[in-house]
Amino acid sequence: MTSTMDYSALRALAQDAGDAGEAVTVNTRALIDKVLARYSGEWTTLRELIQNASDASASKVTIRFETSPSTTVPAPSSVDSSVLIKHVCLHHTLKRLVVSNDGHPFQPSDWSRLKRIAEGNPDETKIGAFGVGFYSVFADCEEPLVRSGSEALAFYWKSNALFTRRLPLPPEQKSSSDDSQVPRFQSLVQFLTTSITFIGLQTIELWLDDWNILSVVKKAAPSLTVAIPKDIQTRTPEKIMNVIGVQRELVQLDARWLKIVGWNPPKISSFGSSPTASGTDTLKNFFSRFTATPSNTANKSLRVGAPICTPFDEQLTATSTSTIFLHITNADLRTSVSVSFADELERATKKKAPQHTKIAILTPLWESVMPTETSHPVNIFGSILPTKSGKVFIGFPTAQTTGILAHVSAPSVIPTVERESIDFNARYIRTWNVELLRAAGIVCRIAWACEMNSAKQKLTSHGSGSTITDESVAKLLPDVTHTFGLFAFHESTPSSQLGEILEEAFWTAGKQASIDIFSSQGVLPCHEVRVGNDELSGFMQGIPVVPDKLLNGAKPFIAKLREFGLLTEITTGDVRRELEKKPLNETQLREFLHWAGTKTADETISVEALRSMTDVAVASIEDRIVQLSELKFFLNISVIPANLPYPPSTAPYSCTKTLPKAALQALGWEELQIVPWLRFLVENTGGRGMLPTSQDLTVSASFSAQVLPVLSKCWDALSQSSKLTIQALLQSRTVIPTKMGMKPPGEAYFPTVRLFPDLPLVTGLNNVKEKFLLALGVRKTIELSVIFERLDNGSPEASGTWSHADLIRYLASVSQHIPRDDIQRLKIARIYPAEHGQDPTKPTTARYTIAELFEPKETVRNLGLLLLQWPRTYHPGSKEGAFLTSMGLRSAPSALDLIKIMAEAPSRGDMNLYDRALAYYISNYDQHGYSKTPGLGTISEAYLPVQRQDAMRLAAPGDCFLSERAPLFGYHILRLDLHPHAPKFGVAMHPPIAGCVTRLLRAPPQTKLDASTKFAYLGSRFSEISDQHLERLKNAPIVPIFPESSKATGNLATALHPLRFRTPQTCYIGSNNTYDRIFDFVDFGPEASAFLIRCGSKSSPNTKEVAAELSRGPARILATLGTSEKYLDLLRTLAMELSDLRKDPALFRQLKNAPWLLAYKETAGEPHHNGRQSMLSSKDDAEDEYEGTSGQDWQLATAAQIAMLDSLTDYDLFKAHLLIAPQEDLLEGLYHALGSPLLSSLIHEDPRVGLTANEQESAAKLQKLVYERVRLFLHEQNEGAVKHDARWVEKNLRVEAVTSISLRRTLKSRAISITEDRTAVLTNDKQRGCVLRITTGTYDIYQVSQALVQLLIVRPKSHATLLLEFLLSTNLHKLRRRGYNVDRILRAKAAEARIAEDKRRQLLDKERKMIEEQAKALEAGQSTMIPGSNLPTSTMTPGPKEQDHLPIPGSFTVTPEQETSREADSRVKKPKGIFGSITRRFGMDDTNSAPGQPTQNSDRDKSIADSSVNQPPQPVDPGPQEVVAPHALQNELVKAVKASRAHESSSLFSRPQQNYVVESHTYCDSSPGLNMSYMAETSSGIKVYVSNKVQNKPAFAAAHTSALDVFALILIDCGDIFGVPRTSLHIFYDDGGTTIAFNEAGSLFCNFLFFEKLHLPGILQSPQSRHPQPPQASSHREPGPQLSPRDEAVIYWFVTLGHELAHNLVGPHGSDHSYWQ
Repeated sequence: MTSTMDYSALRALAQDAGDAGEAVTVNTRALIDKVLARYSGEWTTLRELIQNASDASASKVTIRFETSPSTTVPAPSSVDSSVLIKHVCLHHTLKRLVVSNDGHPFQPSDWSRLKRIAEGNPDETKIGAFGVGFYSVFADCEEPLVRSGSEALAFYWKSNALFTRRLPLPPEQKSSSDDSQVPRFQSLVQFLTTSITFIGLQTIELWLDDWNILSVVKKAAPSLTVAIPKDIQTRTPEKIMNVIGVQRELVQLDARWLKIVGWNPPKISSFGSSPTASGTDTLKNFFSRFTATPSNTANKSLRVGAPICTPFDEQLTATSTSTIFLHITNADLRTSVSVSFADELERATKKKAPQHTKIAILTPLWESVMPTETSHPVNIFGSILPTKSGKVFIGFPTAQTTGILAHVSAPSVIPTVERESIDFNARYIRTWNVELLRAAGIVCRIAWACEMNSAKQKLTSHGSGSTITDESVAKLLPDVTHTFGLFAFHESTPSSQLGEILEEAFWTAGKQASIDIFSSQGVLPCHEVRVGNDELSGFMQGIPVVPDKLLNGAKPFIAKLREFGLLTEITTGDVRRELEKKPLNETQLREFLHWAGTKTADETISVEALRSMTDVAVASIEDRIVQLSELKFFLNISVIPANLPYPPSTAPYSCTKTLPKAALQALGWEELQIVPWLRFLVENTGGRGMLPTSQDLTVSASFSAQVLPVLSKCWDALSQSSKLTIQALLQSRTVIPTKMGMKPPGEAYFPTVRLFPDLPLVTGLNNVKEKFLLALGVRKTIELSVIFERLDNGSPEASGTWSHADLIRYLASVSQHIPRDDIQRLKIARIYPAEHGQDPTKPTTARYTIAELFEPKETVRNLGLLLLQWPRTYHPGSKEGAFLTSMGLRSAPSALDLIKIMAEAPSRGDMNLYDRALAYYISNYDQHGYSKTPGLGTISEAYLPVQRQDAMRLAAPGDCFLSERAPLFGYHILRLDLHPHAPKFGVAMHPPIAGCVTRLLRAPPQTKLDASTKFAYLGSRFSEISDQHLERLKNAPIVPIFPESSKATGNLATALHPLRFRTPQTCYIGSNNTYDRIFDFVDFGPEASAFLIRCGSKSSPNTKEVAAELSRGPARILATLGTSEKYLDLLRTLAMELSDLRKDPALFRQLKNAPWLLAYKETAGEPHHNGRQSMLSSKDDAEDEYEGTSGQDWQLATAAQIAMLDSLTDYDLFKAHLLIAPQEDLLEGLYHALGSPLLSSLIHEDPRVGLTANEQESAAKLQKLVYERVRLFLHEQNEGAVKHDARWVEKNLRVEAVTSISLRRTLKSRAISITEDRTAVLTNDKQRGCVLRITTGTYDIYQVSQALVQLLIVRPKSHATLLLEFLLSTNLHKLRRRGYNVDRILRAKAAEARIAEDKRRQLLDKERKMIEEQAKALEAGQSTMIPGSNLPTSTMTPGPKEQDHLPIPGSFTVTPEQETSREADSRVKKPKGIFGSITRRFGMDDTNSAPGQPTQNSDRDKSIADSSVNQPPQPVDPGPQEVVAPHALQNELVKAVKASRAHESSSLFSRPQQNYVVESHTYCDSSPGLNMSYMAETSSGIKVYVSNKVQNKPAFAAAHTSALDVFALILIDCGDIFGVPRTSLHIFYDDGGTTIAFNEAGSLFCNFLFFEKLHLPGILQSPQSRHPQPPQASSHREPGPQLSPRDEAVIYWFVTLGHELAHNLVGPHGSDHSYWQ
């Protein structure tokens, strides 16, 4: 937080000083060493020099190592070049490194920039940015020499300072000899071959003396412009980079080198190889790196290139060559940055942001990386051809990898200073670099598109036209697999973020979620390519898939495609599209069915997906087109032979015979069943279908002989429905071969039937079961029609040989073989005669069906029924009797037959037959099962006798009952002798309840007896009444309401008093004195009342019903009740149930709008009284006062028309125009809830106040009095009635005195206005809030109370105004005597007086001591300085001027309740001297009140003058006390100072505390709560804490920096007087508290707020006070001490610090604390 402090003032003082400044020096050597320490990579010097050559547009760079012969090892005598070069490498030392190029010579700006560190190349197209690249040569050379053109620049050292000298004709400068050995060339050669890749050089040569160690030549074919694919998004996400053009070129690198490059020299000791000891270390690590082989360097070399081959021949000067080919994709980028971004980037890099830049992607060709038989042991291009990850090139390779097998050249990427990694830390640089890398990712995507386009062209050239063959695809697979591997992203190092950025940009560069990839059908978008599946290869050759070799060889890239959802497995949709293209052959169909069935069975494929494929699948098998969507069945040859024809909807057996049944069923097919197969055969008979005649079941006997055995074999296993279907299909068709040709089954006979020789007998069906043929209808008996035909056309008896009895005997003998249809024909044939009426032995001529006849029995014959004529004795148990019974011959009449006889007999007059039938029915009821006859009780025929005294009458079972009370509703009673047999006839005990209810609703009771009996009967059966009928009873007018004159007798109504009917829900049971005259009450007996209660009647109306009735007819009810008091009683009852009324919104709205509320209006003269008198007088007095002077006219009105009296003053003014609600709390609550307004809300008050009075003393007194007494007033109120509490009043209410007040009241509804003068009025406006305005002089406390109660409570009453008036006008002691709890107020006032008295006494004691010391000093002739003052004691004479009257910390102002007598004040002698002046300034001397503070005024308002306050307690004599030695006092004071300490925490929090001091029970020590935190530190080292309530702390610090510094200096001056360390002093700022200072565990805190308000304005107006000058001698003396504002501040805070230091000895305030202070 210190940085937020403003030191501008101190800086201005330093700049105004007169002395000269001192320049800042730089240790150049140390600076260069520290810069070089950041260059951790190899070949830094060569990298920078080659980069400089490229910047100079050079085409060739030559690097030459010049050596010196060894002084210890002689040169070999051999002339073999290999031996010589080995000797040079082993024993020679390097003396010079010369790097030359053929670029442009230095310009003057280049020479000058070369001499300046950290001033990079300003050209934004160049790579140099930091201005320290050249200085890397100091890592290898002590004093380098630069030569360019005709000039040279030499560097040399003077101590630690670097100097240059520029010469027009440079001499041949030679560096001092260095003992370093010749370097190993493996990593150097790889570095050089890599360096030429992306820079503009064409040739790099490396020489060792006269040996050309290496020569690398770069050749580039003409670049081709690449069209950017339309689906590539060329702009980066933040719109900074935009790829505007892409070129692609083929680069050839040719290298020629000596085999010495791969030679490993043996490790030998180097004599004199230690670096020269010098006071200026030149950091020659370049040459030491050539000879040393540290592990890290070796490892790094191995990481860059391929490992060195250990075995090597000795022909070291032999030449080797190698060539590689590279693809370089160059992209032109246009940049677009904002002005602010460009400025920030230029500030960081000292370069402008380039408007155009380039990015290149290097990818090796497959031919360059594929292994060859002639591979060299030295991999010259090992670092160019990445094996694990490419590098980021910023001119030269950095240590940052790309995460793919491709190099990325981005010269505009901003690296770190050492150029080994990318800068991702600085804000704007990071954004620039990330956008560049995103652009690189986009270029990688374009390079990928180029590779895929190239593959597409190669496929076209290799194939025949547009056809892509498997051979052409296989030929390209190695190259394509190599391309896939190039762009497989891995984690980049050391920063993984770079690889993530490239990968994200690569995959998101496309506008569509697709990328072109290689497939079995060429290069296609990835969404058209699938991952292959061996299971589908048998029938899906047309789907483009990823070749297996590519799938296995490019797993990382394929995995990314699948991870992003760009490449998926073959889906059912793909299969469906392929099936749509061409039909399947038999083999393919078999494979498809096997795959689809298996996958569907294991739920890999859904049924919907299967259906979508089979809907489009078509197969061609044996010249037959099979549509798979039409197939429904598969063949089971164990049931149906394969050689028989089957339906086209059956799958070919040749394709399904190898499939398991589960797979076939999973395809949705069913096994072909017998019934569908047979239906197919039948439907294709008669030449109607595809089957030939030889396979016609109805024509070919041989084909029928093949089909029927199949059906017979399966017959037993078939279901009944299948059997019926087969029978229906075959019975009507000629499918049975007989000796008379093909016949239907019903016309064919078994061979065993020999009755007639001309019958068609079955033949050729030896393997067919008999039961199957019988089921088809093949006959074992002769058909009845044949028999009937062979008989005479008349009766059997007419033939003379056959009778009906003989026929029955024959049929009974063959009954088991008679077909069902023949049995049915026998049942309906009219061939059976009945007995003749007179002679039972003779048959009738008429013929009947067997079901119309009864067995010939005597009991049945008496009932007059038709009996079968049988010539002999009839035996029901014989074979003929059993056959006839099975045919339908009846043994006894049914219940319905007997009922019909009983219903018809009386009409024929045959009562004997009726009695016989009735007796037969009763006696045989159980034997013949008449109880099982359905609906006996619901028969509508009248056949049962009912109870009557006159002629016999029949009734249906539903019209007669057993209950004696059935006639109440018009029902009959069954004859008494039949009551025991009532269940046999279905007669119920009681009539149906529904019928009773219906008849009651149709005819309500007309008499009380009728109502009583009917209601009682229904009540006894109430449980049978359904909810539907109960609702009808509740809402039907069935309850008779008799006139008053007939209620007692129950007589019928008369014409004068008509009978009324009410619903049960609207009448009440019993009687009620309150509501008898309003509601209908009935009493029909206890049983009837119980029924009515269940129907909705109640004993009395509830609240809602009463309210609803009142709202509907208030005038009627009021007239019925007779008096308003009774009506008000009803209203009181409703008011007590107001919460229930609110629960019915519709009723509550009706009550709001109906004129049903009772209100009164004054009708006569008005009594002469005011509101105060009426509320204070007794009830009897008030009644006497009103009696004879006014009256009340009660009226019915809506709630909105009635006002509630809350202001008697307003009522007295406008009562002639008002309807007033009854003044009862209960009723007022009801009226208010229904919308009755308060009277005060109907009155508009317009206060008009005069000017603000100059004297506001009375207003201040009243304001404090209101704050004090309002708590007592609100304590007496209910919590819900309080509108604003005491805290709100203290915060928002203000009292103001004005010259005059008038109040205009207007009744809003009548526009009637009355104006009167007032002494108090409450106003509320937005600017000033709530202001209580009073008139000057005297004011009416009652009017003050009237104004305040409207603010304090809701709906105030007059007694509330009187209570507040009483509290304001009565002193505290009287209030306490009357029971009010005012002890807290008295204690607070006593504490204030006590504390102020203690402070005055303490300061007087100190002043006396100071005066005595001054007197002693004057007597000794000394002029001493008072501590804390800058003036001598001779000038500190008291004067009358008092500038400020400020309270000392801990003191209290005088309250209006304090009444300290002037006599007591006169007894206190005014202190003299400077401390007397201090006490007066601090408010400790109360002999003269300070302006703006309360004073002891005798002219107080009379209502306040009565108040009294307890006098402060007199000091208690402590008795004799021990005298403390001076040195002991000194030691204690020193301890107090040493106890001070610094506050180390960054925050400060404490809760408010209150401790009672021992000296007096009315004295309390209050400690406010604190909550603040550390903000900053002043320039003098004082910590500053600020309350957490301050929102913008930095703004506060900036605005008060200077003032805080001045305050800190004052505190330091005060602390130095006491010897307090300045670290123990702290400043805090709290604008919400009253704390001036406090002591927190020895840490002293002073409030800046008090300094800012009390002292800072004076100090700012007196500039000399900031820099106090020593006092000047003057002959003129002022009458009093002339203290500057700063001196007064010092004195103030000196006393404050003394107070807080005393707390180091004594915690609470008290006499001990005052003593030490």
